[in-house]
Amino acid sequence: MKIIFDYNRTIFDPDNNCLYRGVLELLAKLSKKHKLLLISRQSSGRKAMIKQLKIESFFNDIVLTKKKTRKFFQELIANDKNTIIIGDRISEEIKIGNKLNHVTIWIKHNNNQDKLSKIIKPTHIITNIIQIDSILKQYE
Repeated sequence: MKIIFDYNRTIFDPDNNCLYRGVLELLAKLSKKHKLLLISRQSSGRKAMIKQLKIESFFNDIVLTKKKTRKFFQELIANDKNTIIIGDRISEEIKIGNKLNHVTIWIKHNNNQDKLSKIIKPTHIITNIIQIDSILKQYE
């Protein structure tokens, strides 16, 4: 299975400048049996921060982009029908993942500015990254 993770506010907490609790363990476990991709917006210092966190080895690819578009996700997914997209933005990762008919997991943090939409509904909603492990068991 291919799993696409958004970076900021999905696995990385910019308010505390660190990974969310449980991320390292989750990535270590998932990387043993799944193809993991990390996506993020290009911003100053982003590559260096990812390198400093020592998470590169868990991902098959890390892609920085100016804009997250449908075409961008189509290229990442390629012909992989069994892809899960995980993110914190209803209006970006979840909306695009839904349009491409893939399983989407929305991480809803307390400080998340995105609100659940009547039109855009993620396949799953979680409040903590470690909940992903139990959801993935449904798709293995």
